Amino acid sequence: MTGGSRGQRSGAGATGAPRPAVGRELQRWLRTPLYRDALALLFNSGVTSLIGVAYWTLAARLTSPEVVGVNAALISAMAALASLSHLGLEGALGGFLPRAGAATGALVKRAYVLATVLAVASATAFVVVAPRFSAQLGDLQRPGMAVLFVAAVLTWSLFVLQDSVLTGLGRAVWIPLENILYSAAKLVLVLALAAGLGGYGILVSWVVPAALAVVPVLLAVFKVFIPAHLEAYGTEPARGTDLFRRFVAADGLGMLLAQVHTALLPLLVMEQAGAATAGRFYIPWMLVQSLDLVAVNVGMSLTVQGAHTRDQLPSMFRRVLLRTLALVGLLVAGGIVAAPLVLALFGAGYANASVEAFRLLLVGLLFRVVITLAICAARAERRPSIVVALQAGLTVLILPLAWRLTPGLGAAGAALAWTIGQAAVAGLALLLVRHLLRESRRPPGPAPRGLVDQLSEVP
Repeated sequence: MTGGSRGQRSGAGATGAPRPAVGRELQRWLRTPLYRDALALLFNSGVTSLIGVAYWTLAARLTSPEVVGVNAALISAMAALASLSHLGLEGALGGFLPRAGAATGALVKRAYVLATVLAVASATAFVVVAPRFSAQLGDLQRPGMAVLFVAAVLTWSLFVLQDSVLTGLGRAVWIPLENILYSAAKLVLVLALAAGLGGYGILVSWVVPAALAVVPVLLAVFKVFIPAHLEAYGTEPARGTDLFRRFVAADGLGMLLAQVHTALLPLLVMEQAGAATAGRFYIPWMLVQSLDLVAVNVGMSLTVQGAHTRDQLPSMFRRVLLRTLALVGLLVAGGIVAAPLVLALFGAGYANASVEAFRLLLVGLLFRVVITLAICAARAERRPSIVVALQAGLTVLILPLAWRLTPGLGAAGAALAWTIGQAAVAGLALLLVRHLLRESRRPPGPAPRGLVDQLSEVP
C-alpha cells in the first residue's frame, strides 16, 4: 500500500518498525466520515445484538414458547406501528439534516411532533381492531393492557427516531452508548419481570428502559447537538421544507410496505400455526434481524455521506456493498454451521425445532444486504420510487408465500417464504441501481443537483 511507504521513516530498522498496517488502516477509516459513522453504528449493532441474544435467552428459559410467542408478536406490532408513525422520516432525516441549514431545528421538531401524533393514533386503532381478528391478542381489550401498548408504541417511536436524528446531525458516535445502556437495563429487567405481570413482563422490560432514555437524548439534541451542527455547517435561511414533506410522503409509502411484511410475518405465523410455533420462529427471526442491523447501520451512514457528496456515491456504494457482503457472508457461514449450538442456548425445544428456519433465514440475509444498501443509496439520490418498488416487491412475495407454506412446514415455511422473497427482490434491486455499479468515466465535478441542493433556493 502507498500508505505503508509513507508511514516508514528512513533508517528505521529492526528497532524502528513502522506502525502495523492494520493500525494505519483503522486510523484512515476513522478519519473518513462514511466509515467512522458506519463503524460506530456497527459497534452499536454488535454489542446490542449480543445483549439481545442474552435477553431472549433469559426470556426463553424463564417462560414458555407460548409466552415468548405472544410477547414477540406484540413487540413486532409495536415496532411496526412505531416505524409507521415516522412515515419515512428515518430515511429523510438522514438525507436532509446534513444540509438543512437554519431549518434543522424546525425539521427535527416537526419530526418528533408528527411521530408522536401518528404513534398514538395508530396504536389506538390497533388495540381496537386487532382483537377482532386475532384471539391471541384478546388481552388488548383490557383497559390497562391497551394503555400499556399505546404507551409502548409512543415510547418506541421516539426512541428509534432519535437514532436517525443523531445520525443526520453527524452524532452517530453517541448511538452505541445510548443503546448499550438501554440493552443492559433491558437485560436486568427481563430477569425480574419475564415470568410476571400477567405474562407480559417481556413487553414491559422491553419498553421501560427506552422510556428512560428518551428525555435525556431529546434534551441533548436540542440543547447541544443542533446548535453545534448550525455552528459547523452554517445557518442559511430556512427554506425548502416543502421538498422535505414531499420526500417524506414518498418514502413513507416505502416504509409502510416494509413494515407490512416485517411485522405481519410473526403475527401470521402465530395465527397459522399457534403461539408455540410463533415463539420457535421468533427466536431465529430475532437473531437474523440482529445480523441485519449490520447492513442497516452501514446504509444509514451511506445515506448521510452520500447526501453530502453525491458525486462520490457510486464509488461509496460499490465499496460498502462488497465489504458488507463479505462481513455478513462470514457471519452467515458461521451461523449455518453453528445453528444447533446457537439455538441450544435458548433451550432444547428451540434447538430441535428452529434449526431449519434459522438456516433458511441466514441464507436470505445475504440477499437482504443488497436490498438494504440499494434502498439507502436511493434515499441519498432522492429516488423514493426505488424504495417503494423494492418494499412493494417484498410485501407481495413474502406474505402470500408464508400464508401458503406455514401451515404445512411451520416455522421453516415462513423462513423459506422470506428467503425466496429476498432473493427475488435483490435481483430487482441490482437492476434499479445498476448505474451505481458502473465505474464513472466522467471527471470529478460538483454533485448532481437534487432536492437537498434546492433547500437554499426554494422560496
